[in-house]
Amino acid sequence: MKIYIYLLIVLFSFSNQAFCQSIEKLDEKYGFKGFKFGSPPDLTVSKKIEGKDKNQNITTYLYTGEELKQLYNAEIDLIKLLYFKSKLMKIFVQFKTPFLASEYKIVLSSLQQLFGEGIACTSDDPRLSTLNGRKWIGSKVEMELNHFYYEEKSDWYGYLVLESKSIEKLSLDDQF
Repeated sequence: MKIYIYLLIVLFSFSNQAFCQSIEKLDEKYGFKGFKFGSPPDLTVSKKIEGKDKNQNITTYLYTGEELKQLYNAEIDLIKLLYFKSKLMKIFVQFKTPFLASEYKIVLSSLQQLFGEGIACTSDDPRLSTLNGRKWIGSKVEMELNHFYYEEKSDWYGYLVLESKSIEKLSLDDQF
């Protein structure tokens, strides 16, 4: 009996350690591809999008470079980069529509191999009839992958969002 309890404890500690190491990789990267959180806008590969944000210290740029056209064989439609006081805070990757279930599974599987299982995401939005999503929460970075059917557009959409938790907190504190 004692040996079974010992084996369970050892197995749990290994699986917990593997999970933590995966999330640590997300925090170590502290960005996405060539984009690092906290860095200023690179005007050679992005252009400012005019628009109003609730927080006047947040500006949005559209990635205009040619290097990022696919992620794990899923075509990328656009990449938005949100900056708080000229520091990269959030990266929004929108996949080409329709974002097929097969593409979602490949992207999801690749991210899970790198960062672990993640936790399931849900939505209360009545316009989204189907939502498949996973979220990875590190101590520095939060990442979310979603795949959903948007009723109003009658099509499948997908996106990946990464954000620096510390800069996001600063931006929220700045609003109040």
